[in-house]
Amino acid sequence: MEQAEGKSVRRRRWATQAEMASRLGTVPDVVNRALRKLAEGEMIHVERHQIQILDKEGLKAIAQVIE
Repeated sequence: MEQAEGKSVRRRRWATQAEMASRLGTVPDVVNRALRKLAEGEMIHVERHQIQILDKEGLKAIAQVIE
């Protein structure tokens, strides 16, 4: 959410799921499952080079639980 421009986050061309996983200290499969789960919960919408935030407050609530 910190990188969001309005309600969208543009993934850089290099920001593959493998790169995101590396930066987060995990594996691509975990990133894939997390993105899919958030999309199924209608919190985000994932397109090729963009992640659209649909429920900012819901994402904030999840982030607070994780911290």
